[in-house]
Amino acid sequence: MQLDHLVILVPDLYIAILDYTTLGFTVTPGGAHADGLTENALIPFADGSYLELIAFNDPGTPQLHRWWRFVGMGSGLIDYALGCSALQAEIDMLSSKQIAFDGPHPNGRQRPDGTELRWLGAFAPEGQGLPFLIEDRTPRNLRVPTGDATQHPNGVLGVSRVVVGVTDLQATAEHYGLLLDERPSDRAHDVDLAADIVHLPLSQATLVLAQPTEHASPLAAQLAARGPGMYAAGLTVAPEQATGWLEPRRTHGARLQLV
Repeated sequence: MQLDHLVILVPDLYIAILDYTTLGFTVTPGGAHADGLTENALIPFADGSYLELIAFNDPGTPQLHRWWRFVGMGSGLIDYALGCSALQAEIDMLSSKQIAFDGPHPNGRQRPDGTELRWLGAFAPEGQGLPFLIEDRTPRNLRVPTGDATQHPNGVLGVSRVVVGVTDLQATAEHYGLLLDERPSDRAHDVDLAADIVHLPLSQATLVLAQPTEHASPLAAQLAARGPGMYAAGLTVAPEQATGWLEPRRTHGARLQLV
């Protein structure tokens, strides 16, 4: 499986597009999802991954949607996806390892030019800090823009680091080891995160699982509010463009670091 994309919930898609453009990203409008509840815009990278900016069309009305629970918690990084070529086989294999994913579920989106996109998705139970899985049923290059859309004035080339906050580092690392078929690193301490961590390879990126060791840390606060899940991401740039953390006001709360 490959890192597919990171999901950033925003309250207003038009404003988010303007803000991310100001930050030096090339943003491509994505269109409306098949359920009619959400619309997105994409920031694709040369490494094949992308950021998805997503907004609910009617945020004032409760929705039967996986991500609706985040609406009252503020915007920012809320989830991420791994891509695979045979989703049902992946679900069956994970089930044999006692890792449950619900699916496959059909989904889709209509691009602004009218092109219809289709894919299948599968989801782990909430509270485990695991990603969702996706299999394209139409060509991926229709869902994820390529070419000039992957060229960004700020120099971002891809995703280098995905940080997931967890409450049980050992158990979550074991689940991820089975999910990715990779051996987790030894436990270590990260001073900046104020957390114990383990890491695993994730396509071209590194996955960092982080369990806070200080109750007053931002990671601990997010875990208390949202539960296990996406916390931050590192974006690859040339050394001279590694300017650190992007302005949270412009990223709509997403913790994004140019590294």
